[in-house]
Amino acid sequence: EIEPMEKLLPILNDLLIVTANLIIFTRMISWKNPNLRNKIIIYTGCTIIIAAYFLATYFYDVPASLSAALCMTFPSLVLFWIFSECKDSRFFLTFCFVDTVSLIIGFFGRYAGVLAGRVGIYVSFFLTLFLYAAIIWFGRNYFKKYSELLRVKKAGWTGMMLSSFLIYFVLIFTAAYPKPLIQRIEYGPSYALFGLVVLSCYSVFIHSIIKTKKISEQCVLLEKEKEFHKIAYTDTVTGLYNRVYYVEKINDLERNISSYQSLCCIVIDINDFKSVNDRFGHHIGDETLRQVSQTIQEAFNDTTPYVFRVGGDEFFVVLINVSEAFAQKKLEELDFRMQQVRVPDGSFVNLASGYKYLFPTKDAAVNLESAFVLADKEMYKNKNAYKQNHSVSKE
Repeated sequence: EIEPMEKLLPILNDLLIVTANLIIFTRMISWKNPNLRNKIIIYTGCTIIIAAYFLATYFYDVPASLSAALCMTFPSLVLFWIFSECKDSRFFLTFCFVDTVSLIIGFFGRYAGVLAGRVGIYVSFFLTLFLYAAIIWFGRNYFKKYSELLRVKKAGWTGMMLSSFLIYFVLIFTAAYPKPLIQRIEYGPSYALFGLVVLSCYSVFIHSIIKTKKISEQCVLLEKEKEFHKIAYTDTVTGLYNRVYYVEKINDLERNISSYQSLCCIVIDINDFKSVNDRFGHHIGDETLRQVSQTIQEAFNDTTPYVFRVGGDEFFVVLINVSEAFAQKKLEELDFRMQQVRVPDGSFVNLASGYKYLFPTKDAAVNLESAFVLADKEMYKNKNAYKQNHSVSKE
């Protein structure tokens, strides 16, 4: 007849594994609505699972493997599924991962117990307790980060889930076929080595998951920085670079000016833009600005230009390493494209422009700011000529 303690201790060892398994899973899963009510239900469910396993194995002598499946695996799967936020491959990966770790730790405990002989049942219990305590203590921060990542990253889990299922199946298969491993203890070192390899792979997996979380956080920060950059450096009406970015870019170009063969500074202004606002309202004025900015971008599109709206109806353009003839051709193309831009009464929108072509190696005394001043003067000459011609045509 089996002594009560000899019967109880193996069951307590199994209960330890079941309890630790549930604790780890509650730390790693991403919970949906983790309020007090749901927590009470979850922990009550876990307590019932533990109690059911104990009753089945101790009082009704149900085999441990069958009790584990009926009283622990399937009930916990349903319980955690109901309260899990992630009901896809992320959930099954986590569930399989925890069960795999429990299977390996359980084997180490039992194998050590077999080697210990008569006191093996105590060695098995305390070794299992020690291993789980170490995992729960040292892994607490990793479990939290893993749970957070489940919420952040939704894609890329299916392959890892399938691999985890395969590992879990191989561990169970090799432990049970062709007969239980406990009956062929000579294969224990091989199984232990395989278990260590699996644990090391999972350790790498957890670290890669944490790095993935950090990358995801950095991507979020980068997107925010892009948004802040857009707000700070983009004109809200036209979508072009604004004056703030113009100042920074000009300073940057001047710091590296010796690396450029040529720079062309262009100033563009809309003729009679005030009359557009006065006659049709500022909403039409803004729409005109958008059409003009788009036309400027299209005209200089193949030159990789820097186009700025520096204020009102004034635009600055910087062309890098292009010939003066090419810049003139682009300005002529801009004038041609502007024939398609009209205000509500059907009249054309005209531009006045001026440019200063700069050779950094030859014009060392002229900086970009000075070049824009000279281009601005040329633009005003063209603007005044337009006004005179326009007034003559009216007369």
